[in-house]
Order: sequence, then structure tokens, then C-alpha cells
Amino acid sequence: MCQSRRRVYGSDHDDPHPYARPGRDYRELVGGPLDGLLLDVTGCSESELAD
Repeated sequence: MCQSRRRVYGSDHDDPHPYARPGRDYRELVGGPLDGLLLDVTGCSESELAD
């Protein structure tokens, strides 16, 4: 599946652009009910990501 067509966690069901956008940083959620969704981490520091 193309990453640009993967849903982003937290996007509303009626959001016209619920998919990954160019120029943003994402991490994939793995395991559980959110498996496969992307989490937008744009602007997070390395220490925040490590937590």
C-alpha cells in the first residue's frame, strides 16, 4: 500500500484529507486495534519520540 494513502490516527471520519501528507513525519502504529495507522510526529523532538 502506498504510504500517501494510509490513514492518519486522529483524523476525523469526515476529514477530506485523512491520509499522510507530503512534508510531514509519521510513525506507524503496530499491534492492537490501531495497527497500521500513522501517527503524525511532525515537530516532535528526538527525546519526545524516545518516550
